[in-house]
Amino acid sequence: MGPVLGPVVGGFITAYSHWRLIFLVNLPVGLLGIWLAWRYIPQLHAPVARLDWMGFFLSGLGLASAMFGLSMLGRQLGSTALLLGVSVVGLCLLVMYALHARRHPHPLIDLSLFRVPTYRIGVLGGALFRVGVGATPLLLPLMLQLGFGYDPFESGLVTFAAAAGAMFMKTVAAWIINRLGFHRVLVVNAVVASLFLVPIGFFRAETPYAVMVGLLLLGGCFRSLQFTSLNAIIYADIDQARMSQASSLAAMVQQVALAAGVTVGGYALSLASVVTGKPLQESINFTFAFLTIALISAASVFSMRRLPLDAGAEMAGRARPGQEVTEPKPQARPQT
Repeated sequence: MGPVLGPVVGGFITAYSHWRLIFLVNLPVGLLGIWLAWRYIPQLHAPVARLDWMGFFLSGLGLASAMFGLSMLGRQLGSTALLLGVSVVGLCLLVMYALHARRHPHPLIDLSLFRVPTYRIGVLGGALFRVGVGATPLLLPLMLQLGFGYDPFESGLVTFAAAAGAMFMKTVAAWIINRLGFHRVLVVNAVVASLFLVPIGFFRAETPYAVMVGLLLLGGCFRSLQFTSLNAIIYADIDQARMSQASSLAAMVQQVALAAGVTVGGYALSLASVVTGKPLQESINFTFAFLTIALISAASVFSMRRLPLDAGAEMAGRARPGQEVTEPKPQARPQT
């Protein structure tokens, strides 16, 4: 519900009050989350190795610097030289962490997970898809507000449609994956979801509201299907012992990809303005920017094609070649 309500509520607060009040929304939501975790999540303890403090320093500072620098570069909120320097420092620290992790017996982030084909393709190929999609939250509101003259509330009433489409897709994504399998879904849907970014670039101030919402709704459906498939396939061949490490590493790569998407989208828009010789808010510049991020997202298909045809077969409820899918045997209920 957050991504659906967020643009509308945030736009309403910004348009009719002060934007700083948006951050107060975190208070009741955060308190509710604390109570739910306290009430329903059991206290589980497991033996763990000593914390990798050097890895913690290198990865934490490296990620923070790289994501901050890339995000601010895309929004052009500071000196280009300074922000580029911060980004380079962050990337250098991450390279240093990679070298450190190869020598440490219990690294904070286990990079050896990338040796698992489904994990490597799902995380790295998915990152390329997220770079393209990650630019949309920057470009779409800019186009609506700077280009079309919408106020933040009106903009939110348009952009929420993508999240609504994503919610709907969650209800049928498992059925689609079960019917078609991960390989076919990830390959075909990478192209389809990317193509739905193209018409957004051709929105104009006179484009009917229903057309914009309809296209964003459909595009949100296909992007959600891709995210759902990616978030499942990366764990298909990961054993339980490394599941925590796998989820942490995947989340890290996803956040870096989204930050890179903001950078790519911002620079594509700026480059278009230079090439066309027109002000940044002109519609033709947004057309060029959305075409650029659509191509980047579609390029992820070359990675997805490398997935085995039967990738994630058991998870999708589909038999591997020469096998039959059997119903799982019921497990005995543990005694309390």
